[in-house]
Amino acid sequence: MVCFLFRNVHTRFHMVRIARRLLQKKEVCNRVGTYLAWQQRHNMTQEKDDAVHGLYCAIRDDEQRFRLCLELLHSLEFELYITDHIRLPV
Repeated sequence: MVCFLFRNVHTRFHMVRIARRLLQKKEVCNRVGTYLAWQQRHNMTQEKDDAVHGLYCAIRDDEQRFRLCLELLHSLEFELYITDHIRLPV
């Protein structure tokens, strides 16, 4: 299901934003910085939480893109989004 959420055009933006914030948090929190470590963690956590909240609000507000995503789940193309393309024979 995660592959589907990252690969389809309707939810890709939100998923990439969340993943970017999680990776950024890991990178920033493990680096010696110019300000306090707890402040770095707090800032990164807040940005990650904002990204997750953005996805939640989009789903809650029943945005058109999520209705289109639901249609895609029921379409014949759904299999293309969940197939592991790396393991397919050439």
